[in-house]
Order: sequence, then C-alpha cells, then structure tokens
Amino acid sequence: MSEIRYPRATRIDAAEARLLEVEPWDKVVPLRANDLDSGSDPSFEKVILPTFRTLLARRDITSLLDVGCGAGRLTRRLSDLSRGSIVAIDPSQVSAQIAQEHLGSDDRCLVHNMSIQRYAASGFGGHDACVVSMVMQDVVDLASFLESCSEVIGPRGSLYCCVAHPCFWPAYWHYDSQPWFSYDREIFIRSEFRTSLSNSGIDTLHVHRPMHRYVNELLGHGFRVKSLLEPMMSAEDQRNNGVTWRTPHFLFIECVRRG
Repeated sequence: MSEIRYPRATRIDAAEARLLEVEPWDKVVPLRANDLDSGSDPSFEKVILPTFRTLLARRDITSLLDVGCGAGRLTRRLSDLSRGSIVAIDPSQVSAQIAQEHLGSDDRCLVHNMSIQRYAASGFGGHDACVVSMVMQDVVDLASFLESCSEVIGPRGSLYCCVAHPCFWPAYWHYDSQPWFSYDREIFIRSEFRTSLSNSGIDTLHVHRPMHRYVNELLGHGFRVKSLLEPMMSAEDQRNNGVTWRTPHFLFIECVRRG
C-alpha cells in the first residue's frame, strides 16, 4: 500500500470556487465508483454507510431523496429503507449517468442530472427524508443550497447531512498550518480529491466552514437540529484497513423540517 501524499491546499476566491463546484466531479466519480465497488474506501464502508443506515432506520420513509448522489452507490445501499420512491440528483452529468446505470434496475429509482436549486425550482418535492452525504462542504452558496433542500422536504420531514468535520479535517489534511487558515471563517480551497488510502490527481473544491455556520444556516432555513454525531472508525477496522484515526473525520447532522 503506497503512502498517502498531502498536496498543498490553495486558498481561492468565490469565482474560482464556482468553476470547481461541478466540472471536476465528471472525472472523479468514475474513480469513486471503482473504489466503492471494490470496497476499498473504509470510511464509506465502516462509517458513512452504517451511520446513515442507523439514522434513516429510525423513521418510516416513503420518499427518499439523495442530493449530490455521485455514483449512486450510497443511494442503492439505502434504498431498502424507503417503502416508496427513491430519487437521486446530481449536477454532474457523468455522475448522473453512472448513477442511472447503477440504479436503473430498480423501477422505484429516478435519477435527475440537476442541482438541488433546479430540482426545487422545477416543482419537485414532498420528500419525507433527504440525504446529503459529503456535499455541503463542496458548495459555494450554502444558504441557497439549504433553502432549496427545505423547499423539497415535506413538513416534519427529515434531513440527514454528513460533512467533513470542520474541527478536525484541516489538521487531518494538513492545511491548518497555512497562513490563510482561520477556523472561524468560510474559506474556499482548491485541493486534490483524495481518500484515506488513495490520491486521484484531480483538483476539486473544498469549503471550510466552522461548525456553528452549518448549524445556524440549518436553523435559519426552517430546520430543527435533532442530533449531532461524530462517529469513529473502530480500532479493529483501523488496523484491518491500515488507517489511523485520532479524531472523527465526519460530522453528521440530523434535522427535522419545521411544519
């Protein structure tokens, strides 16, 4: 197993950040599909997937929406938790195509190549559960994103978010020592997409935001925060996968839309 490299992260402005918001994912998602199909992303298998399954299993779901579905692998593995329809959306054309190919055998699944803003503007909605996995730290306009999420979730519907943990991610990926970094600010960052075990060679957008910014934006867009989770990979899974976690890598936020 090759040692992970830590490319230098670069601070960028909002205009450059918008250029990185969607286009690089056309190149990244085929690689992600291979990683997820081979089981070579322990963070997904051991932390992200089981945490989402635990959260969603707590309620009766008749209409599930996956925002920023990527390759559709998470959508597929949560689909049994919905008694009714499953919708997956992604603004990346390649992502939507790969997700469609993966989910196409399930006639309950619909895939749309569009952003959440366009989805909401098209009049879709009424979902009683919405999953947003590792997306909110990749969007430039968080307020617009969450406003649209609120519009497509029915009253008292649930929103389940997972983001790169803002308290620990900067140190984990070695940009906390950069002179431009400040925990309490929103910072647009250009950096290579990578997982614990692999590098992609493709630059993508990462937006650092302090935890209170996520929570306050959710509250301001009609959500009530029900729980916060900071799951850790077990010591045994860390040993088996050759990774070391001293702190949580992900922050999960479970919300309910106010009626």
